[in-house]
Parts: sequence; C-alpha cells; structure tokens
Amino acid sequence: MTTHKTMFVRKGLVALLAGLPAMLLAATPPAATSAEAIYRRDRAVCESGRSAQDRPTCLKEAVAALAEARRGQLKTADDAQLTANALARCEQVPADDRAACETMARGGGMRSGSVAQGAVLKEVVTPIIPPASAASR
Repeated sequence: MTTHKTMFVRKGLVALLAGLPAMLLAATPPAATSAEAIYRRDRAVCESGRSAQDRPTCLKEAVAALAEARRGQLKTADDAQLTANALARCEQVPADDRAACETMARGGGMRSGSVAQGAVLKEVVTPIIPPASAASR
C-alpha cells in the first residue's frame, strides 16, 4: 500500500534525478562542454550516415575523440597549420611540379569527388607554350 508521504518522496527523488544532468553540465568546465558539443556533432554525423566510415567505427572514433579531449590529449590543427604541413610535403615533390603542388596546398585548382566516393581529385592546369622551333621560322 502506497501512502501519500511515500508518493511525495518518490516524486521528489524523480525531480532531483531529472535535474542531475543539468547540474552536472553546469559544473563542467568550458573545454569539456566544447568537447561534448563536438561529440554530439560527430555522433549526429555518424547517425546520419554522412561519415566516410561505417556507423560502428564512426561512433567508436567519436567516443575515443571525446575521451582524449577530456584528458586534454586531443590536438586539433587550425587551417594555417594544415596549410603549412601541406606546403612542407611539397618540398619533396620534383622542382618541375612543386609550383602546382603549392597551388593545391593553398586551396587552388579544381576539386572533384569526395571521401565517401573513394577519392578527392585535385587538379591544377598549367599551360605550357613550347618555344618556337627552327622549322616553324
């Protein structure tokens, strides 16, 4: 038999537990909140099927990234760092092709395809005018 007092205690306990996530979120430092927001975004991408990975792998990676972010071990590169890395890779390209590589590293050229399709193709077209030959004079 349930008494009025027992029902009041149960409702109070339910109300307390319902507010617990909000209290915990409010006590979370800003970096962790940002990591949570990134995790929610990553998870939404996994759930929608817009990821280049299968759903289980995508979700596993999202959870792993969240764990690393919480530990302060997740490193994210800004656009300037990504460009600098790409330009550094161009140093290994033969001199004749280096200018085209640097153009692509800076975002130039045409792009087609996608990771989901299997490849992102980048193309830079450089017209070369052959020197006038002796026969054409």
